[in-house]
Amino acid sequence: MQELLSNYLMSASKDIYLMLDATLNIVQQSSNFETFFPQSYGNSLKDYFYQTTFDESDVNLSYCDDQNNMVTILYSKHDDTPFSCYAYKNKNQIHFFAQPQYSDDMQLIDSISTLTMQMAEITRQLNAKNSELDQAYKHLQNTQEQLIESEKLASLGQLIAGIAHEINTPLGVINGANQSSLEHFKPMYTHLIDLQLSDDHRQTLLDLLNQSDFDNKPSIKESRNIRKAFMAVLENEGIEDGRSYADKLIKLGIYEKIEDYIPLLKQPHTLELLESALLINQQERNFSNIALAIQKATKIIFSLKNFVRRNNSMEKVEVDLLEGLESVLTIYHNQIKQAIHLELDVEPVRLLCYPDALIQVWTNLIHNALQAMDYEGNMKIILHAQTDHILFSVSDSGSGIPKEIQSKIFNPFFTTKPQGEGTGLGLDIVKKIIEEHEGEIGFDSSDAGTTFWIKLPTNKEQT
Repeated sequence: MQELLSNYLMSASKDIYLMLDATLNIVQQSSNFETFFPQSYGNSLKDYFYQTTFDESDVNLSYCDDQNNMVTILYSKHDDTPFSCYAYKNKNQIHFFAQPQYSDDMQLIDSISTLTMQMAEITRQLNAKNSELDQAYKHLQNTQEQLIESEKLASLGQLIAGIAHEINTPLGVINGANQSSLEHFKPMYTHLIDLQLSDDHRQTLLDLLNQSDFDNKPSIKESRNIRKAFMAVLENEGIEDGRSYADKLIKLGIYEKIEDYIPLLKQPHTLELLESALLINQQERNFSNIALAIQKATKIIFSLKNFVRRNNSMEKVEVDLLEGLESVLTIYHNQIKQAIHLELDVEPVRLLCYPDALIQVWTNLIHNALQAMDYEGNMKIILHAQTDHILFSVSDSGSGIPKEIQSKIFNPFFTTKPQGEGTGLGLDIVKKIIEEHEGEIGFDSSDAGTTFWIKLPTNKEQT
């Protein structure tokens, strides 16, 4: 079939037909070829045609396909006759067709050829612009997400600052009232003792109360045995209602050696004084718990204010990185205390930096570590000054990062979290912040867990 087609083209076509090999050497030619080239000039297409836009020793063909007829204008080396030519490849063969063109036909072919080249160049430029626009759009999305997060954080900062002010005021009042009550409570009890006991017995009662040990409270069984022992001693000393005395002494944290206090316990109002002492002791512990709660609330408010505080000057300031890290850990205290074993290997480290941005880094890496463990496991945080840099790392005991996605985790918009739970910008922003500090960030991951590490330079001037 191929041979029949070639024979037909050789004899029947009005156009010049040449069968060429891959190097443009002539394998076969149509019978009318000698009409245009009455003498032989060689064995190659380049021996018979030239192209005005190239050197006369060269020919550049445009191969047509099913969609386009790519026309090439070549000129005869015999008499400079212009030919409109097109060719197509079939395996290692090139089928070449050429038709002489004159006057108007030639102008039309020139126009088509020029237009074809212009369209090809325009297509190339459009593809390049589309690629640039795609990159610009992704960058715009990235910037927009960062601006949104920044605006949210700024609004949150203003809200928290207002709330903190409103909470600090009543906390101050509560703390003042608590301290005042504590200061007035002890003198009232001392005055009560003065009214009921002589000097010797008063000092004995104070010594007894100083023996209190609330930190080593006995078990129920041990308390039962202590009560029996106390009641036996009191009964031998002829003190009535020994059980009431024994119960009061145990509640006051007295668990042994009451023999030295028998003279005191025989006084008529001692049981009432022990009851008063028990009430006062309980009240003192209430005051202490209130003070501790106020201290924790104050620390949380301070951490929240520190967490969202913004440095609007956009200038680096020297800060202690440990303070920012502790603020973040305070925010996550509730999630950590449930089922996380936290190991801290940290020290105060001062650095000229953008503190707000670094707090965002600590927050993101700690949050990711907690999620990687599903809020259950071991976490280790390191913050140390090295010879020429500061090292910060967060390790978790999660299942690790799959190898097939490790190369993508710093890419914008890449996330392994379910839809709606992550934007894929967290680690991308973290990486940009570290780069702004001229630092490095990386990670090591295996089935046993993941460690993200950061190195911030300290021995070179940072601008």
